[in-house]
Amino acid sequence: MREENKASNFNLSQFGRVLVFVVLEVLALFASSIWNSIYLYTIVSILLVVLVIAVMFQQVKKDGLSNIGFFLFPILVYGFLSAISYLYLDPNFALSNSWFRFIVPFGLVGFAAAGYYIASNQDFKIGHALLVIYSGIAFLTFLNLIVTMVQFVPFYTIRYANYYLYYDGSPSPVPVSEMAYFLTNFSFEEVSLSYFTFYPMILLTAFLPLSFISYSKQKKTFVAYLSFGILGLLTIILTINKFTLLYLFVIAVVIALINIFTKFNLKTKWLKVTMKIIGGLAIAGFVLLLLNAQDSVSTFRLSFLRDLTTKNALFDRLFNSNRLVSGYNAILDGTFTNVKILGYPIAGAYQNFGMMTWVFNDSSNSFFFDSFFVSGLFGTGFLVFVLIMCIRHVFFYYMYSTDKKEDKVLVIGFILVSLIYSFIAFDATPYVFYNSIVPFYMNNIFFIIIFLFGYCLFKSLNSNRPIVVKKAIKEEKEGTPLIVTTTEEKKEEKKNEESK
Repeated sequence: MREENKASNFNLSQFGRVLVFVVLEVLALFASSIWNSIYLYTIVSILLVVLVIAVMFQQVKKDGLSNIGFFLFPILVYGFLSAISYLYLDPNFALSNSWFRFIVPFGLVGFAAAGYYIASNQDFKIGHALLVIYSGIAFLTFLNLIVTMVQFVPFYTIRYANYYLYYDGSPSPVPVSEMAYFLTNFSFEEVSLSYFTFYPMILLTAFLPLSFISYSKQKKTFVAYLSFGILGLLTIILTINKFTLLYLFVIAVVIALINIFTKFNLKTKWLKVTMKIIGGLAIAGFVLLLLNAQDSVSTFRLSFLRDLTTKNALFDRLFNSNRLVSGYNAILDGTFTNVKILGYPIAGAYQNFGMMTWVFNDSSNSFFFDSFFVSGLFGTGFLVFVLIMCIRHVFFYYMYSTDKKEDKVLVIGFILVSLIYSFIAFDATPYVFYNSIVPFYMNNIFFIIIFLFGYCLFKSLNSNRPIVVKKAIKEEKEGTPLIVTTTEEKKEEKKNEESK
């Protein structure tokens, strides 16, 4: 009888700690990128979310789909629009003519959902997860640096700027100053320097939590993050060139701003003002870039704007004559050529195309502009919606969650630096000697970002953050005191209403 009662009381929720261990192992696998394969990332993500839902079923049942649905649905749509893109006809595409491209969206959704639901597990500590993630990236960066230094020499990007590698009498497509060695699928391959530098740039954010960690109380954690940051900086310095120097400056400014806002506890008002200014400048810059890029035969062409930017030396440098913008212009021009606003067809916009052959132009070195090729205008729109919504909740997470400050600032740093670097320097065709196309949504860092988005979303929605009622704002204007409630109070009110 007792055995029957024990069997009836058995449930998977008892394996919460085992689930946490599995999640940490998966994060380590993804971060270290030893087996860099979208097949692996997708299958593991789907298996992980099934396990998470099985163990955390009570939390899943409690939350329902209302909170997480508006987060997962745009990711799923973005993934499917990428799957139906004509990019799959390109033989260089990582999933060329493969049905597996329709499974990838479920992998993305699965890993995001895993991040959301694991946040409700009391045994899961984001600090431990971050240490695992940064340890994996540091391990990968260290191996890449050692092999690159063995094959070349320190500062080879400066000393041998105009040298080329020769294989079978043919020179490499780019000089050695623009390549490095990268571990992928258990072998080291020559990749573009911008792709190689992505990972040490992320390691620079490991300096952020040092302002909030006491060396005497958390010596091991302090030394670990200090070591990660030093490794990232050393890797960048030993492989520096004029472009990585520019990227380093941009990332250093971003890290400095994050540190200033978090270290000195600047008011939320200043944070909102700063975000609005940055957002306004980004929108204005994109609109000008879009209009200026229309150089092909198109009803959208505004010749006077192109004439204006070419005649002014500063504007010409900003909008036409630099390495970053030239790729953006080619994509934006191709997107709207002949008023093909929806791309060719709805998903994936191609500048060069024919009846049987579809050509992916050289990477724009921007995951945002590459997304016009990968998923078209609609897909890019859904991607932008996800990013804006999630970044908003990331800041709510920072302001109102109960996590340690050093963990919260590192989550913000990882997400922002990864996205900003990917915006200006992500190479979707990273391999030097073969033109394999691997968009950002297939990259291990993108999977980690959406995992952290899911985590922050749960913490934000379940934090005790204030909610200002619209009716109360109107009363405040009329002289009545402003009514402010919190998320916890709203939940209590909802429970009381349901009980009645």
